[in-house]
Amino acid sequence: MSRRWWVLVVLVAVVVLLAGAGQVWVEATADDVALGTTPVEVTGSSAAPAVTAAALLAGAAVVAGLVGSRAVRVAAVVFLLLAAVVGGWATLEVVLDPVAAADAAATDRTAVRGAEAGVVGQASLTPWAWLALVSCGAVCACALVVLLGMLRPRTGSTPSGSARSGGPGRRAPGPRGGGPGTRPVSEESAWERLSRGEDPTDPGAPGA
Repeated sequence: MSRRWWVLVVLVAVVVLLAGAGQVWVEATADDVALGTTPVEVTGSSAAPAVTAAALLAGAAVVAGLVGSRAVRVAAVVFLLLAAVVGGWATLEVVLDPVAAADAAATDRTAVRGAEAGVVGQASLTPWAWLALVSCGAVCACALVVLLGMLRPRTGSTPSGSARSGGPGRRAPGPRGGGPGTRPVSEESAWERLSRGEDPTDPGAPGA
């Protein structure tokens, strides 16, 4: 996935989360002793306040990843993954138990605690709750893909030194003794000593 695509997906998800925070996530009915049977509507910011904070953190992480260095990009992706997990967990709690979210909203509305606060009979989710959950999942998937791509070693790169010398502990290839322009030093010195009347096989002779 290219950087353009994952940035676009994350930005769209952030917009959906911020827009959905003010929309109704849960619709329910509550039987209140004072008000009777009344409808209860729970917005995303009331049901899952952490989603808004997670969306803002994800947006800031994207901006930091676009303008920062490699270390900053790695940290931004980590924070992006953290924001997706926090927002996804808060949304999942509402999706799994919408009655609890509606019950809390009914209690806050009537300001009555205990058994007289009202009983929520039925609760249903609106598409905004599912959109928030999908958006958090998309942000999490993008963060994982980008993080794994950044931590993966680059192919085709060789450590400096080993590529030039052919491996650790080996010298770089150079002109061998039999190449043009070179001559065996030991044989040349032996001929020179013979020309001077010296015995090259004598270890005590000068130059041996």
